[in-house]
Parts: sequence; structure tokens; C-alpha cells
Amino acid sequence: MTRKLNELLLALEKEEKVARKRVEENRIAFNEVSKSALTSWSAAGERDYAEGQAKINQDYHSKVLKLIEEVKEALTKDKEKVSSPGFVLVQTGDTASEFFVVDEPINLDGMKLVSKDSPLGNSVLGKTEGESFEYIIGVKKVKGEILKNE
Repeated sequence: MTRKLNELLLALEKEEKVARKRVEENRIAFNEVSKSALTSWSAAGERDYAEGQAKINQDYHSKVLKLIEEVKEALTKDKEKVSSPGFVLVQTGDTASEFFVVDEPINLDGMKLVSKDSPLGNSVLGKTEGESFEYIIGVKKVKGEILKNE
């Protein structure tokens, strides 16, 4: 029943290793740029840029770690209703789509993560398999049914 959440957890753990490596590389680059920033205006600008990149990568790493913990916690619970984080398979018209509802989505290759606060995420939260949902995008109303919830 939790196969898809386990797949998400594995992908997140791989992503965490990549993100951690980026954070470490940024820290090293920032330290190197900082050494020369004392004697050059140009290097001072590079230092500010490197500091900004380090912050972006650190924030991303923190988001990945938080999501890993949320998925681990979700794996310990039985769920009847769609909640965050959770896997959902839906049917809209002739199209079946699968995605993960999460608090703060990240880009993860091969997986679609949808914010629980998005129109789609919000419309499926609290629903069970077999229930209908609908949401509006622009002027278009989208209706569907939840086929699977994990």
C-alpha cells in the first residue's frame, strides 16, 4: 500500500546526497572567494554572489530533508483520506494522472510533486478513493475522481 511513498523516499534520499554535495561545494567556493574579497571590489561582488548561491542551495537542502522526514512519518500511518505527503492517482476525463501531494514541492526527476495549497492539491485533500473532486484553472473547471490514495 505504501509502494509509491517508498519510491518517493528513495528518490528524495538520492536528491539529498546531491543537494548536500552542492552545499559543501558552495561552502568551499565561498571560502576561496572570501579570501580574495578583502583586496578587490570585483572579488567582493563575487563573494556576495557565492554567498547567495550558498544560501539558495542550503535552503533547498533543508527543504529536501524536511520532506524526507514528512514522508518517513507518513509511512508509519494508515491513511484513508488524501493527506500531505501522499500519493494520488486521479482520472480527469480520459486521462489518468499520478502525483504526490506535499507541503512544499521541489523539482524531482520523474516525479510530479504538487503543493497541497495548489488548486489541484487543495481539491483532493481529505478525499478518499472513489470520491470526486473539482477545481478551477483560469476559466476552466476540471472534474475528476480519485482512483488511488496512498
